[in-house]
Amino acid sequence: MGSIDDDQDPETLDQQSEPPNNNPTLSDEDVASSRSETMYGPHPKLSRGDEIYNVQHEFRMVKDIKIVCSLDLLLQLFQIRCQTAGCAGVPAINYHFVGTAIVVYSTCTSGHKNRFCSSHELNNGLYVNNLQAAASLLLSGNNFGKIERLANFYGLAFISKSTYFRFQRLYLIPEINEWWCWMRREILGEFAGKDIVVGGDGQCDSPGFNAKNLCYFFVEVDTNYIIDVEILDKRHVGLASTNMEREGVKRGLENLNADHVNVVELVTDASTSVKGLL
Repeated sequence: MGSIDDDQDPETLDQQSEPPNNNPTLSDEDVASSRSETMYGPHPKLSRGDEIYNVQHEFRMVKDIKIVCSLDLLLQLFQIRCQTAGCAGVPAINYHFVGTAIVVYSTCTSGHKNRFCSSHELNNGLYVNNLQAAASLLLSGNNFGKIERLANFYGLAFISKSTYFRFQRLYLIPEINEWWCWMRREILGEFAGKDIVVGGDGQCDSPGFNAKNLCYFFVEVDTNYIIDVEILDKRHVGLASTNMEREGVKRGLENLNADHVNVVELVTDASTSVKGLL
């Protein structure tokens, strides 16, 4: 197998990796345009990228690269000599973990005391790496049990279950809700005064008649934008799981109507309960 030299021009590599334009009827601009249309992810106008300039310090902390280091190798750096410049005293080391972070205290024979923390710290005593670990776990769609088991097998210091759910309640869920409400307002603003066709479907937590929860989505069919999400528990419908889909459709259409969205057609699966509602 061949290898790419480190000193090879990166622009040359980019040009070599681009697929050739084999269709003489299309210009290079057309090819580039069609290539860009296959990209996935939120539209740039929904990224709120301009807000980064207001939180540049926090953004740098989040984008810092994290590494895995064995504890004994890290402590050797503090045991060799005092961290105070010009002091050759031998330090005594103490340390403790705070979730994913380690805090190391050293006191040398000359009385110099030093402290090191492996994570950035905020003014309220919050460790950035711990909060980012909780956010990464939640936003990647994982669950705490699996990641905790991975950390145990790997010998990796990690946040506790109570800390994870506390971060969810205090920081993560409020921010996700705020972002979703803002993005939904932006999307619905595009459909103001227009007649739209909406597709709807729900997903239960389990198949059959024993489902407890339902998440129902409404999608604008031309743009594929999700314009409403309804989450239901079977206790909302008298413990009858089969009625959750109908209730989800009802609530979603009521919300869209309250937001002055003119839905002229709804596309769903073959559901007699939804048909009866409409």
